[in-house]
Amino acid sequence: MKKYTFMAVVLGLLLAIVPPLSSIQQVLSQEKTDQYIKEWLSSPIKYIITKEESNTYKKLKIREDKLRFINYFWLRRDPNPQTLVNEFRDEFLRRVAYSNKYFKIGKKEGWKSQRGQIFIVFGPYSEVHKGVTSSLKSYEVWLFYRLPSKNLPSNYALIFIDWYGNRDFRVAYGDYFGKSYFERLRDRSYFMPGSGFMPAEIVSAIEDMKKLSIVNSNLALKDVSVPLMTQPQVPFKFYSLYFQSDETVSQLLLGLNFRYKDIFYQNKGGSKVGPSLAISASLLDEEKDEVDSFSKKVIFSIDSKELEEKKDEKFFLWRSLEAQPGKYLLSIKAEDELAGAKSIWEKEINIPAIRNKELFISKIIPASKIVYSPEIQPEEEILNTIRLMGYQITPNLDTVYDADSELCFFFQLINLQLDPQSAEAEAEIKCHIFKDDKIFQSLKLPNSAFKSRKSDEILASYCISLTDFPAGEYFLIIQAIDKITNKDISSRLNFKVLEKSS
Repeated sequence: MKKYTFMAVVLGLLLAIVPPLSSIQQVLSQEKTDQYIKEWLSSPIKYIITKEESNTYKKLKIREDKLRFINYFWLRRDPNPQTLVNEFRDEFLRRVAYSNKYFKIGKKEGWKSQRGQIFIVFGPYSEVHKGVTSSLKSYEVWLFYRLPSKNLPSNYALIFIDWYGNRDFRVAYGDYFGKSYFERLRDRSYFMPGSGFMPAEIVSAIEDMKKLSIVNSNLALKDVSVPLMTQPQVPFKFYSLYFQSDETVSQLLLGLNFRYKDIFYQNKGGSKVGPSLAISASLLDEEKDEVDSFSKKVIFSIDSKELEEKKDEKFFLWRSLEAQPGKYLLSIKAEDELAGAKSIWEKEINIPAIRNKELFISKIIPASKIVYSPEIQPEEEILNTIRLMGYQITPNLDTVYDADSELCFFFQLINLQLDPQSAEAEAEIKCHIFKDDKIFQSLKLPNSAFKSRKSDEILASYCISLTDFPAGEYFLIIQAIDKITNKDISSRLNFKVLEKSS
């Protein structure tokens, strides 16, 4: 990251306030900034901020000084200040997002759980063992091969137990010396529910790791400028998928996900309101030359009553960039022109070389609807819809489906070998659906699910009825077999089916 460039903390941590629609234009962006400043210290930041930093922040009274400190906080932890990317912050955001997705307790956000706290500070575990005790209490053992803190040994393990059956796994006391050892001890009083506090050695290690994260300790707060932008960011999530465009160019498909309630609206006549949202993205090569870019104004009208109903829902904008394989800097900007709020997301990426001799399968795009419409031009953009290689896809990136709905998916298979005589490829694609780690359903995709742009490439789309699927967590494996070489490749997708409404 360039020194003294302000990029506020995690987009998803900003709790946007949604005023009544009648007064939505009168709300100043300053109010969101004040809310952001007020809640910053009670966000997941509290897991990585030192006591000294926390005390300093609490003593600050002026909003500009607090914004300066937030800038200073991240710059102290930037491992490479000469670049546009702050690797520490990016990793922190990923860990918070992962915790919210996998460690949620009812309506309680995942980062607030003990597993969330440990994951955010310690990072991903090296191994995990899961099971159920004889008293029917679920447990997880997280094994870490190496942690930066000297307060914990190598091959350190943490035992979490769901004592009350509500998915609120708590750290249990005791050591872990292998699965069989744990099975002998797990039901003894040695493993007792804690009071909710972390064991002393873990607390000590967390404090140690907070200090170790500061790599620019000589940076002084007075040397950090107050950011020019004091307004909050535009919260959004970002998705990326790689597809093959032609023999030399790869396509980077970008999905920007916004919540209706995080955007400001203006009256467009009658009961209609609408946003003015500007989106742009660019790919820069290692010489900082622009390879590809796009700029788009997202303007639509919606009835104010419908907006009130949809305020917690999301809408998507999908665009693509193209480049040859290699390393690039991806820069994405979003600006709410009514609120004066801006967001900048920058990251170094590596676009893979897809066109080679190896069989390749893309990530699966989960969807609620897929239509093959080659006559529709890509520039005819529709909100919440991907136009890709003649397909019109309505994505469902949350992968949560209502009972009696359809699970649809799309993927690309390339580098199939050609039959020497017919000069055609032959492929067989199977779909295996698992529930509770057991096969729930298997099927072979019919030929009608395939489209071919080139002789060694297959585009596949298919929809599965969920009518007979019990509520719960599932995952599907797409297994593609090249029948010429007998080589196979697979891709995985997790999804969830909700209870049927009464």
